Amino acid sequence: MATNGALSEQDISALRLELSKKRSEHGLTYNALAKKSSVSRRTVISIETGTSRGSLDSWMRIFSALDGDFGTFLQELKHLPTPSDPEQNTEEI
Repeated sequence: MATNGALSEQDISALRLELSKKRSEHGLTYNALAKKSSVSRRTVISIETGTSRGSLDSWMRIFSALDGDFGTFLQELKHLPTPSDPEQNTEEI
């Protein structure tokens, strides 16, 4: 994650990928996820495809509908090592 607390484009891409993966795992169409999350179909699609970042409320509702916790996922994302962060890369040479 970006050091100033903002999400980078890489972070947003990881979130979109996780959303797509979870939606697929649950066997939900965009319509079904929209209904279950109370987020419009248009918003679900635009978030997952990257045409919109979506609001925090939308992300939380969507992850909740997918039996996930958005806050937990963000914490996990924050601790994932990145190629540009050698201190977090624990691979032995």
